[in-house]
Amino acid sequence: MTRIGCAQLEVAEGDTSANLDRAVSAVREAAQAGVQILVLPECFLTGYVVRSEAEARGLALSVERGLKGSFESLGTHLAALENEAGRAGIVTIVGFAGHDRDGLYNAAAVLEPGRAPRCYTKTHLPWLGFDRFAKPGRDLPVFETSQGRIGVAICFDLRIPEVCRTLALRGAELIALPTNWPNGADRTPLHYVPTRASENRVFLATCNRCGEHGGVEFIGQSAIHGPDGEQLARIEREEGLIWADLDLPAARSKTRVVIPGEYETDTFATRQPGIYEP
Repeated sequence: MTRIGCAQLEVAEGDTSANLDRAVSAVREAAQAGVQILVLPECFLTGYVVRSEAEARGLALSVERGLKGSFESLGTHLAALENEAGRAGIVTIVGFAGHDRDGLYNAAAVLEPGRAPRCYTKTHLPWLGFDRFAKPGRDLPVFETSQGRIGVAICFDLRIPEVCRTLALRGAELIALPTNWPNGADRTPLHYVPTRASENRVFLATCNRCGEHGGVEFIGQSAIHGPDGEQLARIEREEGLIWADLDLPAARSKTRVVIPGEYETDTFATRQPGIYEP
């Protein structure tokens, strides 16, 4: 079994040092709880609520991405969190706003002890906050880790069915979703999250922020769901750490058996990609 944790926290917009301190504290608390994979919110290290491109550039970290989900350089704050995750022995997934030679981007770093840091860049961008000024990513990688095969999506990516389906087809056992759900997004944790887990028969860990900034209130509701869409752990709008023990290899089977030999379904084996082109 693998213990997955989500740290639902408030974010200090534009104060990367304060957010780093909170991330370090969350890693230490997760280590004490025996967590092996920890998910933190979208843009957690930097903040997300901006109203101009100048503000977006002001909070973005200077972090150069490489090819196929790698980094060329991490920068001071991500490197410090990488060191803490290494000491704790926890695979840590943390969101941040970044900029490099290609422009502004919304990303999540996958920090694993003993391995070079890896990166997912948000591929589907709503007209909202930092994303209005970012460039979308172009790949949906699945990361092989010591704890299992992890796919990463960010916030609005969940609303695009092909994202989780592609990650599942590429072998993801767990999909980690750092997010910034504000008021008005209540349908997403209530309906979309369990649906994406069950239709792809994967574990899904969603980690939202909470609190309020600049008139924007965030709804929390971080949760961990299983391959049948069942809720395994959840928190409402307060800060806190949740976790669940998951048998990640169970997500490799896409068969659901209701009555053996009489009522069985396999959502992957019965696919017909040839008729889906439109």
